[in-house]
Amino acid sequence: MASNVISVNDQVRIDGHGLGIVTEIVYRGFTTSYMVRLVDSNFEVELERERLTIVPTDEMNAMSERPRSRFNIVSDSDVDAFNHEQSSSKKFFEEPEINENREIFEIPENELSSLLCRFLVSVRKQNGDEYEPSVLRGMISSFDRQLRRKGYEQTIALGPGFAKVRETLSMKQRQLKKDGRGNLPKKSEPLSDKDIDHLWNSDQLGTRTPDTILQTLWLYNTIHFGLRSCQEHRDMCWGDISLMADDNGHEYLQFSERQTKTRSGENPRDVRVIKPKMWANVVNHDRCPIAVYKLYAEKRPMNYSEFDHPFYIATTTIHLPSPRDTWFKRNPVGINKLGSMMKRMVQHSGLNSSKRLTNHSARKYLVQKLNDSNIPPNQIMQISGHKNIASINNYSHINQNQHRQISDILHSNVKENNPANPIPYPCSNSAQLNHNTAHVNTDSRSNLHVSGGFQSIFSAPIHGGTFHVHVHQNDSKLNQNSGHKRARYIDSDSD
Repeated sequence: MASNVISVNDQVRIDGHGLGIVTEIVYRGFTTSYMVRLVDSNFEVELERERLTIVPTDEMNAMSERPRSRFNIVSDSDVDAFNHEQSSSKKFFEEPEINENREIFEIPENELSSLLCRFLVSVRKQNGDEYEPSVLRGMISSFDRQLRRKGYEQTIALGPGFAKVRETLSMKQRQLKKDGRGNLPKKSEPLSDKDIDHLWNSDQLGTRTPDTILQTLWLYNTIHFGLRSCQEHRDMCWGDISLMADDNGHEYLQFSERQTKTRSGENPRDVRVIKPKMWANVVNHDRCPIAVYKLYAEKRPMNYSEFDHPFYIATTTIHLPSPRDTWFKRNPVGINKLGSMMKRMVQHSGLNSSKRLTNHSARKYLVQKLNDSNIPPNQIMQISGHKNIASINNYSHINQNQHRQISDILHSNVKENNPANPIPYPCSNSAQLNHNTAHVNTDSRSNLHVSGGFQSIFSAPIHGGTFHVHVHQNDSKLNQNSGHKRARYIDSDSD
């Protein structure tokens, strides 16, 4: 009878499927776990005894005698199954009320159009609430992509057979907007500098505990590298971030991007031209990302910093471990923990609960901060990873100070109480006009030296009068265009 005691170098089966070799027995108080290296990889994971089954020696020998190959044998059906699994397509029509078990691309056009119309009118969330208008449009776009991938005769977006679907979608969106949907009341707000200072001062960021190290690295990676969802953080490996130095010896971290929402890997050339970098904070060493990264590398388990090892790994159960204790375990962080990073920090820090802060708030902070600092959108895209420059406008808006200044300008009492010194509105245009001459009537003349863009002229109160603006050019330029042109008169509709 085979023994149930697991020893180092034993070959085990994980959850009845994968194979591994036990490399270490870990004792944690009254519990015992096992470090298992997966077969044909350098990846190790810490598992409980209940998940492991010892593989008999004769079975393992028979498996080892099989010839190894660089390629697994797959059929055309395996390829189709793989593509179908990766295509995020869901069988939305399997509900008992519809009772449609066919794939969407197997349904004839006339039947599919009717089903999609019924779907748009009736679909609800699990709690019975209506979806947002943009979510419905995203669902239809997902169906359309699946149909195009399968070579369907018509597309939902343009096909004449789906005209009723497009009309139903438009009417449904109009009804939802009338009911108050589409305003995104649960839309996350960007972090502010004060919010981040509060997280540092409340010990939610820093190097005090293993959890604060992970939270700090998560925030820095989101802000400086433009990572999106928790899945992108989850997929990160230790080798994706490299510690480097520039020509002046200044250290920085460089990020090599993997698969993302906008760069799925289908096009090998569709990669970031510029790899995002994060330099050391020489002004405030306590908040230096390089120092946090080095401490994290030091506290990781031995031999668990290979290129393909997970970047975020689980923390020890000890809240305040000593320098001699183990700070991290050989397990990747759970996706639920990564998905609630900001929520957990807000709860433990006592941050303003009326402000809706989520993981996405850190990414919004990145775009909003750079936009407020007048960084051009094409440069912001190289950090945030956006492919469309118009997407930057969805993240960046006027900040609270700019909004307050606009409100003060629009208040009539600003001009009445202090007409000589109104509140100037900051302009992002860096153009300067140094030779603008303004003539007020015939008895008053003054020179206006305008900077910050042409719109800055209107940042001061104007009380009547006629302005004549003269644009002076060099004589050489005037001589180049000395030809006579016919005068053209244009009627105006203005008063």
